[in-house]
Amino acid sequence: MEKYFKNWLEALEKYLEAKKLVLNVARFKVLVFGRKSSRKVWKWRGEGIEEVKEFTYLGFLFKKNENVEDHVKERVKRADIVMKKIWGIGENLFKEDCPRRMRMFEALVRSVLMYGVEIWGWKEYEEVEKFHEKYIRWTLGLDRWTPWYIVLKEVNREKIKVRTGNMACKYEERLFESKGRTIVKACLKERENGKGDDYGMKEREMYLNRCGWSKE
Repeated sequence: MEKYFKNWLEALEKYLEAKKLVLNVARFKVLVFGRKSSRKVWKWRGEGIEEVKEFTYLGFLFKKNENVEDHVKERVKRADIVMKKIWGIGENLFKEDCPRRMRMFEALVRSVLMYGVEIWGWKEYEEVEKFHEKYIRWTLGLDRWTPWYIVLKEVNREKIKVRTGNMACKYEERLFESKGRTIVKACLKERENGKGDDYGMKEREMYLNRCGWSKE
Protein backbone atom coordinates (compact mmCIF):
# COMPACT_ATOMS: atom_id res chain seq x y z
CA MET A 1 0.00 0.00 0.00
CA GLU A 2 2.96 2.31 0.46
CA LYS A 3 3.36 2.79 -3.28
CA TYR A 4 -0.29 3.82 -3.61
CA PHE A 5 0.15 6.36 -0.85
CA LYS A 6 3.28 7.74 -2.49
CA ASN A 7 1.51 8.05 -5.82
CA TRP A 8 -1.40 9.75 -4.10
CA LEU A 9 0.90 12.30 -2.46
CA GLU A 10 2.49 13.07 -5.83
CA ALA A 11 -0.93 13.53 -7.41
CA LEU A 12 -2.01 15.76 -4.52
CA GLU A 13 1.08 17.91 -4.89
CA LYS A 14 0.41 18.44 -8.61
CA TYR A 15 -3.22 19.29 -7.90
CA LEU A 16 -2.31 21.86 -5.24
CA GLU A 17 0.27 23.46 -7.50
CA ALA A 18 -2.23 23.70 -10.36
CA LYS A 19 -4.83 25.31 -8.08
CA LYS A 20 -2.23 27.48 -6.31
CA LEU A 21 -3.20 26.06 -2.94
CA VAL A 22 -1.08 25.38 0.16
CA LEU A 23 -1.45 22.25 2.29
CA ASN A 24 -1.88 22.82 6.02
CA VAL A 25 0.52 20.16 7.30
CA ALA A 26 -0.56 20.75 10.90
CA ARG A 27 -4.03 19.41 10.02
CA PHE A 28 -2.77 16.66 7.70
CA LYS A 29 -2.56 13.27 9.43
CA VAL A 30 -1.52 9.75 8.47
CA LEU A 31 -3.34 6.70 9.82
CA VAL A 32 -1.73 3.31 9.15
CA PHE A 33 -4.09 0.38 9.69
CA GLY A 34 -2.76 -2.67 11.48
CA ARG A 35 -1.94 -3.63 15.03
CA LYS A 36 1.83 -3.47 14.47
CA SER A 37 3.41 -0.07 15.07
CA SER A 38 4.57 1.80 11.98
CA ARG A 39 8.23 2.80 11.73
CA LYS A 40 7.81 5.01 8.70
CA VAL A 41 8.56 8.71 8.81
CA TRP A 42 6.00 10.58 6.77
CA LYS A 43 6.96 13.91 5.25
CA TRP A 44 5.49 16.57 3.01
CA ARG A 45 8.13 18.69 1.29
CA GLY A 46 10.54 17.98 4.11
CA GLU A 47 8.07 18.75 6.88
CA GLY A 48 6.97 15.89 9.13
CA ILE A 49 3.40 14.54 9.04
CA GLU A 50 1.91 13.27 12.30
CA GLU A 51 0.83 9.63 12.38
CA VAL A 52 -2.27 9.06 14.54
CA LYS A 53 -4.05 6.03 15.97
CA GLU A 54 -7.56 7.19 15.10
CA PHE A 55 -9.15 9.79 12.87
CA THR A 56 -12.69 10.92 12.14
CA TYR A 57 -13.36 11.51 8.45
CA LEU A 58 -16.78 12.53 7.13
CA GLY A 59 -18.35 11.39 10.38
CA PHE A 60 -16.74 7.93 10.39
CA LEU A 61 -14.27 7.01 13.13
CA PHE A 62 -11.31 5.12 11.67
CA LYS A 63 -8.99 3.36 14.11
CA LYS A 64 -5.53 1.89 13.68
CA ASN A 65 -6.65 -1.57 14.80
CA GLU A 66 -9.58 -1.44 12.29
CA ASN A 67 -12.09 -1.83 15.12
CA VAL A 68 -15.37 -0.13 14.22
CA GLU A 69 -17.32 -0.85 17.40
CA ASP A 70 -16.81 2.67 18.77
CA HIS A 71 -18.27 4.08 15.56
CA VAL A 72 -21.27 1.75 15.78
CA LYS A 73 -21.92 2.76 19.39
CA GLU A 74 -21.80 6.42 18.35
CA ARG A 75 -24.35 5.77 15.59
CA VAL A 76 -26.68 4.10 18.11
CA LYS A 77 -26.44 7.16 20.39
CA ARG A 78 -27.22 9.55 17.53
CA ALA A 79 -30.09 7.40 16.28
CA ASP A 80 -31.51 7.24 19.80
CA ILE A 81 -31.66 11.05 19.89
CA VAL A 82 -33.60 11.08 16.61
CA MET A 83 -35.92 8.32 17.77
CA LYS A 84 -36.86 10.21 20.93
CA LYS A 85 -37.63 13.32 18.90
CA ILE A 86 -39.98 11.53 16.49
CA TRP A 87 -41.58 9.37 19.17
CA GLY A 88 -43.95 12.10 20.27
CA ILE A 89 -44.98 12.73 16.66
CA GLY A 90 -45.84 9.08 16.20
CA GLU A 91 -47.78 8.91 19.46
CA ASN A 92 -49.79 12.05 18.75
CA LEU A 93 -50.51 11.63 15.04
CA PHE A 94 -50.17 7.93 14.17
CA LYS A 95 -50.68 6.09 17.44
CA GLU A 96 -52.69 3.25 15.86
CA ASP A 97 -50.88 3.30 12.51
CA CYS A 98 -48.02 0.86 13.02
CA PRO A 99 -46.95 0.67 9.31
CA ARG A 100 -46.56 4.44 9.12
CA ARG A 101 -44.58 4.54 12.34
CA MET A 102 -42.25 1.89 10.97
CA ARG A 103 -41.79 3.97 7.82
CA MET A 104 -40.79 6.85 10.09
CA PHE A 105 -38.17 4.58 11.59
CA GLU A 106 -36.88 3.61 8.15
CA ALA A 107 -36.67 7.17 6.85
CA LEU A 108 -35.55 9.13 9.89
CA VAL A 109 -33.93 6.76 12.35
CA ARG A 110 -32.33 3.92 10.45
CA SER A 111 -30.68 6.30 8.00
CA VAL A 112 -28.77 7.77 10.95
CA LEU A 113 -28.15 4.40 12.57
CA MET A 114 -26.66 2.80 9.46
CA TYR A 115 -24.24 5.52 8.43
CA GLY A 116 -21.03 3.91 7.15
CA VAL A 117 -22.68 0.50 7.00
CA GLU A 118 -20.65 -0.38 3.88
CA ILE A 119 -17.68 -0.75 6.21
CA TRP A 120 -19.19 -2.33 9.33
CA GLY A 121 -22.26 -4.06 7.91
CA TRP A 122 -21.02 -7.65 7.76
CA LYS A 123 -21.16 -8.21 11.50
CA GLU A 124 -24.20 -8.41 13.77
CA TYR A 125 -23.99 -5.87 16.61
CA GLU A 126 -26.10 -6.50 19.69
CA GLU A 127 -26.54 -2.79 20.46
CA VAL A 128 -27.93 -2.20 16.96
CA GLU A 129 -30.40 -5.07 17.18
CA LYS A 130 -31.47 -4.04 20.69
CA PHE A 131 -32.12 -0.52 19.46
CA HIS A 132 -34.31 -1.84 16.63
CA GLU A 133 -36.13 -4.09 19.07
CA LYS A 134 -36.79 -1.25 21.50
CA TYR A 135 -38.48 0.88 18.84
CA ILE A 136 -40.78 -1.94 17.71
CA ARG A 137 -41.74 -2.90 21.28
CA TRP A 138 -42.54 0.74 22.04
CA THR A 139 -44.64 1.04 18.90
CA LEU A 140 -46.65 -2.11 19.64
CA GLY A 141 -46.83 -1.54 23.40
CA LEU A 142 -45.18 -4.89 24.16
CA ASP A 143 -43.30 -5.87 27.29
CA ARG A 144 -39.86 -7.41 27.25
CA TRP A 145 -41.19 -10.91 27.92
CA THR A 146 -42.68 -11.31 24.44
CA PRO A 147 -40.22 -13.45 22.42
CA TRP A 148 -38.39 -11.29 19.89
CA TYR A 149 -38.56 -13.81 17.04
CA ILE A 150 -42.37 -13.84 17.36
CA VAL A 151 -42.47 -10.04 17.25
CA LEU A 152 -40.37 -9.99 14.05
CA LYS A 153 -42.64 -12.57 12.47
CA GLU A 154 -45.77 -10.68 13.45
CA VAL A 155 -44.63 -7.35 11.96
CA ASN A 156 -42.96 -9.06 8.99
CA ARG A 157 -39.51 -7.63 9.62
CA GLU A 158 -35.98 -8.97 9.60
CA LYS A 159 -33.05 -8.30 11.88
CA ILE A 160 -31.00 -5.23 11.05
CA LYS A 161 -28.01 -7.46 10.24
CA VAL A 162 -29.82 -8.75 7.13
CA ARG A 163 -30.04 -5.27 5.65
CA THR A 164 -26.55 -4.19 6.73
CA GLY A 165 -24.91 -7.26 5.22
CA ASN A 166 -26.85 -6.82 1.99
CA MET A 167 -25.78 -3.18 1.72
CA ALA A 168 -22.13 -4.03 2.40
CA CYS A 169 -22.24 -6.74 -0.26
CA LYS A 170 -23.79 -4.46 -2.87
CA TYR A 171 -21.21 -1.78 -2.11
CA GLU A 172 -18.38 -4.18 -2.91
CA GLU A 173 -20.11 -5.23 -6.12
CA ARG A 174 -20.45 -1.61 -7.25
CA LEU A 175 -16.88 -0.92 -6.20
CA PHE A 176 -15.32 -3.59 -8.39
CA GLU A 177 -17.59 -2.80 -11.31
CA SER A 178 -16.66 0.90 -11.23
CA LYS A 179 -13.64 2.60 -12.72
CA GLY A 180 -11.00 4.20 -10.57
CA ARG A 181 -11.01 3.87 -6.74
CA THR A 182 -7.63 2.17 -7.04
CA ILE A 183 -6.62 2.51 -3.40
CA VAL A 184 -9.94 1.22 -2.03
CA LYS A 185 -9.87 -1.80 -4.36
CA ALA A 186 -6.27 -2.56 -3.42
CA CYS A 187 -7.13 -2.41 0.30
CA LEU A 188 -10.02 -4.83 -0.10
CA LYS A 189 -7.94 -7.21 -2.21
CA GLU A 190 -5.18 -7.28 0.40
CA ARG A 191 -7.68 -8.10 3.12
CA GLU A 192 -9.21 -10.87 1.01
CA ASN A 193 -5.74 -12.34 0.38
CA GLY A 194 -4.95 -12.40 4.07
CA LYS A 195 -2.47 -9.52 4.13
CA GLY A 196 -2.59 -7.34 7.22
CA ASP A 197 -5.28 -7.70 9.87
CA ASP A 198 -8.40 -9.69 9.10
CA TYR A 199 -10.85 -7.68 11.24
CA GLY A 200 -14.24 -8.00 9.63
CA MET A 201 -13.24 -10.67 7.11
CA LYS A 202 -14.44 -13.57 9.26
CA GLU A 203 -17.81 -11.88 9.75
CA ARG A 204 -17.95 -11.27 6.02
CA GLU A 205 -17.31 -14.91 5.21
CA MET A 206 -19.85 -16.09 7.80
CA TYR A 207 -22.51 -13.78 6.37
CA LEU A 208 -21.91 -15.01 2.82
CA ASN A 209 -22.03 -18.63 3.96
CA ARG A 210 -25.36 -18.07 5.73
CA CYS A 211 -26.75 -16.66 2.49
CA GLY A 212 -25.44 -19.63 0.51
CA TRP A 213 -22.88 -17.52 -1.38
CA SER A 214 -19.19 -18.09 -1.94
CA LYS A 215 -16.57 -15.37 -1.54
CA GLU A 216 -16.25 -15.17 -5.30
